[in-house]
Amino acid sequence: MSKVALIALNSSYSHTNLALRYIREKLVDLMIADLEIVFFEKTINDQWFNLFDELLKMQADIYAFSCYIWNRSLVESLSFHLKQIRPEAAIIWGGPDVSSQARSMLADHPWLDGLIQTEGDSATVEWILRYLSYEKFATERLIGTSEEISWKFPYTASEMQQLNERILYYEGSRGCAYNCTYCLSSNTYKVRHKPLSEVFSELEWIMQFNPRQLKFIDRTFNSDPQRAYAIWQFLMRQTDQLKTRTNFHFEIAAELITEEQLTLLSKLKPGLFQFEIGAQTTNPEVLQIIRRPYRAEHYNNIVRQLRSMENIHLHLDLIAGLPGESLESQIKSANDLLLLHPNMLQMGFLKVLPDTRMKIDCDQRGMIYQTQPPYEILQSDQMSADDLMYLRNVENILNIYYNSGHYFYSINYLMLLTEQPFTVIMELYDWLKPELERGALARPTQIELFYRFGMDFLRNISSFEALTHHQILFADLLKLDYFLQGLKGYPDWFTDKQQIDQTILKAATEKATVLYREAGHKNRARFESFHFSIKKLPGFCLNQNLEFSGVGAVQPSPIRVMDYLTEQIEQEGKLSSLYVCALRLGQGPVKVIEEYQIIDIL
Repeated sequence: MSKVALIALNSSYSHTNLALRYIREKLVDLMIADLEIVFFEKTINDQWFNLFDELLKMQADIYAFSCYIWNRSLVESLSFHLKQIRPEAAIIWGGPDVSSQARSMLADHPWLDGLIQTEGDSATVEWILRYLSYEKFATERLIGTSEEISWKFPYTASEMQQLNERILYYEGSRGCAYNCTYCLSSNTYKVRHKPLSEVFSELEWIMQFNPRQLKFIDRTFNSDPQRAYAIWQFLMRQTDQLKTRTNFHFEIAAELITEEQLTLLSKLKPGLFQFEIGAQTTNPEVLQIIRRPYRAEHYNNIVRQLRSMENIHLHLDLIAGLPGESLESQIKSANDLLLLHPNMLQMGFLKVLPDTRMKIDCDQRGMIYQTQPPYEILQSDQMSADDLMYLRNVENILNIYYNSGHYFYSINYLMLLTEQPFTVIMELYDWLKPELERGALARPTQIELFYRFGMDFLRNISSFEALTHHQILFADLLKLDYFLQGLKGYPDWFTDKQQIDQTILKAATEKATVLYREAGHKNRARFESFHFSIKKLPGFCLNQNLEFSGVGAVQPSPIRVMDYLTEQIEQEGKLSSLYVCALRLGQGPVKVIEEYQIIDIL
């Protein structure tokens, strides 16, 4: 009996490894009676000795590791010492981080028995069969010369229940139609698609298990617009029929979206789809250097239309540290994309991957980057190491206060008051820097510091006449964000900006409590005052009824929120007409049980 161990070390528990599942299913299909296949899936966060102990106990004849930029140092360490302890076992590597530099990898690791230098499905299976003498040909240390034209379905019914709460991946096509210099996919020759009938059958099978999220890893999902339309239409129909909770994630190109697709997408249930739309930069000269297709006017138009639908969670992407991009240009790109109000702005940092045109460009320009995975940029031709470290720190604040969605109403309010929304994030970082140097901030501290920052920021940008209105609205919106985060305290800043006598407010709250009980409500409620009706606040009810399980909520358009608040100011003349709201806190989403306008109850 021979034993093969397929070893996946994912970046986190929520992720799943697709590549080794393809190989597993190809081996299973061969029905070799005396071949045992062990599928071993852990994370890079597991203890080294625990991983090593389990690998030793397997007593496998072949250990096949899947290598990526996030796990290669761990793979190297485990593999090397495994080979020292069990020299009779074969170690084989595959995956994008080693296949792209296969020959140098073999030279640097003479103890490796094999390395896959192309897509690994068939090549890995062939190597295993040769090594175990199921095929008559001798093994070679370097194997694989072609790309797959078809690939197996990766999942089994027995594992689906275990994977249900994790992120599943699906590949409807391989290769990429574009030639961006930073991406390994630019080395592929063409896009290869699975037949649509096969895709529909496989998706239908997956959806019967009702997983949390399915991510399509097609490099540009809508490279064939008609095919993308057909798959989206199928998923919408299946979701309605099966009543599933699954959220679907796609990487798309804005320039390929058609009017027919926009019409279809406008009918989506909120949260069913999640789109990642890469711009990478909005600087035309840098775009030309990296060979990235991008037409600003068309891109902006498509993203605005998608965002206005308020039913798709939108991620827009930037890459910091690209050749030719200065700090000023990077900030402009961030401002350009934030003006489109995405749910998330993902600001990654350039990875100078081996065997890409980007590596050649960076070396010619004297750029400095990590020589080991993840090959991240340290100093570019236009940005110093200090510039890039500054952006990394700013990105952390962007993730906390914008991308998390925890401060949706309050952070967007500040951003809408300026034509350069990224400056809000940069100024917030500068303001928080002394506190951050003391260590991580607890959530209540984050919120209180943000309140104090917001008050200062508004003093600096507001006219004397508008300042009070802005501060009142910001405080109320932050209070709402506070509750939406599941917090239930009574911080002092809650009452800083109330424009009403506390005696009157106390009387109104007591009256609201009486009316609440007289209405027959038996659930305990938290009574809080706001300077506008939160029942009518755009998106507030949407937050209460999420049907799907993606990364984040599908938030309302910040412009629509601002229009509503402006209307409240204009109707009231000034924000002195308070509402007392009976809120349900701590039992699932925040809910407005009753809302009373003070002028009506006193």
